[in-house]
Amino acid sequence: FDEPRPAPRRRLVPATRRETLGAAARAVALAKLAGGLWTAATARMDLLEWQLEPAIAVVRGATRVLLADQVGLGKTVEAGLIAAELAARGLAGRVLVLTPAGLSAQWATELRDRFGLAPAVLDQPALAAARRDLPDDVSPWELFGCVIASIDLAKRPEVRAAMDRTPFDLLIVDEAHHVRPG
Repeated sequence: FDEPRPAPRRRLVPATRRETLGAAARAVALAKLAGGLWTAATARMDLLEWQLEPAIAVVRGATRVLLADQVGLGKTVEAGLIAAELAARGLAGRVLVLTPAGLSAQWATELRDRFGLAPAVLDQPALAAARRDLPDDVSPWELFGCVIASIDLAKRPEVRAAMDRTPFDLLIVDEAHHVRPG
């Protein structure tokens, strides 16, 4: 056993009231409450109260959420917050975002810059490169925790077959009116 030794004495440095209140505010904001949101306090954005409601609903057990706000009210922010919350809790290790091709880069930027996620955009050139570089038994859909792909690419039979063999914990469909059952 180690022989115990007294800890060195440190001189206490008094903190100002502002420093103390600031430290307390940071601790409260970053506290991981069971029913609260863990990632909203660190997201790089100005959150509006209605943007928190879908993520709170998912944290409390909702398994399907339809975000149908008007244009410009933050549906991407709401969906990104849901993805970040579930990832932080270990409940969404694999996220698939389906979006019109023209919005893929915007989604990647939003998820990376606002929520610290690391999305990979899989488009036709990326899939072709993966087929060339990966062994036949490895699917590029399995390589990333967060994948963004276009809805039209996902509709192709060979792409759909590869995606169907890959389990995803969370599916986000942007512009969902472009999809149909089956």
